[in-house]
Amino acid sequence: MHSWLADPQVMRYLTWGARTLDDSAGIGLRTECARLILQLAFAHCGARLMQASCDERNLASEGVMKKCGMQRFQEIEASGRRCYRITKSQWFNGTLR
Repeated sequence: MHSWLADPQVMRYLTWGARTLDDSAGIGLRTECARLILQLAFAHCGARLMQASCDERNLASEGVMKKCGMQRFQEIEASGRRCYRITKSQWFNGTLR
């Protein structure tokens, strides 16, 4: 394990993106990957809050965030963007999934 993972003072900012081939769209791959990333971030990387965003026209990506239990966070949205977030306690309590 990297030493920075154990340091609660280290600010962790992670980003990721997803793109699937046309023939694999709609079968839940992006949702499953997003759930695995959230689990990894909360259980092993010390994350307390995860945020995600997408273009407001990208309904599929917005759907992935909703399926992961994330809630819309309009206060930080830029024009044309949709922002969502979930806390570690919400993730592990399963209150939003």
